[in-house]
Amino acid sequence: MRYYIYKDGNVMGPYEPNQLPQFGLTSQTQVCIEGANQWLPATNFPEIAPFIPKEKADGNKGLIGFIASIVALVAQWIVWENGIPFLGELLVTVIGIIGLINCIKGFKEKNKTLAVIGLILNIIGLLWSLFCYICLLGFASIKGIGHMHSRGLF
Repeated sequence: MRYYIYKDGNVMGPYEPNQLPQFGLTSQTQVCIEGANQWLPATNFPEIAPFIPKEKADGNKGLIGFIASIVALVAQWIVWENGIPFLGELLVTVIGIIGLINCIKGFKEKNKTLAVIGLILNIIGLLWSLFCYICLLGFASIKGIGHMHSRGLF
């Protein structure tokens, strides 16, 4: 049995099944059996299925971004409570940026829920980091970090 394929606006063929891989078939490539007049997705033909590359499953960038956002918020709280100044804030910011990048990439995935929640958490965490940097820089230049910590500010 030979097949026609419809690709890039052109009808091509007929071809033997073993010739089809060179055309970059996808599961949605339209295929018609020689002598028929009905076009169907390539997945409707079991004899062609071995020649269709497996499509990637939906990614997990949204999940990674969500988890990184939670880690950044928890780390932010730990840094704030324990008075770990600049290095701690820098680490939290880096984790937050990793989360932010993955949340943005997560918007290309089917399930955007975790990406949206992670993005909101991440924005809150990054704004908090910015506030902490401003406090650290402002108070450190006036009174010194040791004085801030003894007063419970950091």
